[in-house]
Amino acid sequence: MKHAIRFMSLIGVLMLTGCNSSDAYKEQLDTLNNNWSSTTEELTSFAQSADTELKAWKDMYEGMDAEIDVTAISDDKKQILDSLDAVCRGHGDTYTLMNQEISELETLWTENAKIVEDLNDKFENNSLSEEHLDAIDQLNRQTEEVSEKLSTWKSTLENVKSDCAVTCQEYAKVIDQE
Repeated sequence: MKHAIRFMSLIGVLMLTGCNSSDAYKEQLDTLNNNWSSTTEELTSFAQSADTELKAWKDMYEGMDAEIDVTAISDDKKQILDSLDAVCRGHGDTYTLMNQEISELETLWTENAKIVEDLNDKFENNSLSEEHLDAIDQLNRQTEEVSEKLSTWKSTLENVKSDCAVTCQEYAKVIDQE
């Protein structure tokens, strides 16, 4: 009986030392790493696209009035152009605001990437605990929220691009009318 108790105790010790307690968190951490990686790629790509669109808008906006002789156009035409110009500036405001929000998110994302890295280090060192599981869950939720936000931003960007193109065409028509 003594030998059986010793044997069972030895088995228990071997199981405790042989099993990595962090393995219990491996699935959640793998999910986080996959979600974090794909969301990071999506955020980086979209940030570049949004920045490119803002720069393109600025170039277009700065060139809108380059060939207009304002002394040669009627007051009615000036009012129409001013109205279209205001709409166009609104597009620029949308681009600018979106880029500011993206920049703020990228800063937060970079800070949280350090937490993800720390969690992975803790996993490698077999030092993850229940409190770390909460951080993993929270970061997984954050990736979902950012993905949703990116979807919204993508839709907004496409709408602004489309509206901007229409406004530019209307502006060009008014300029060409005589």
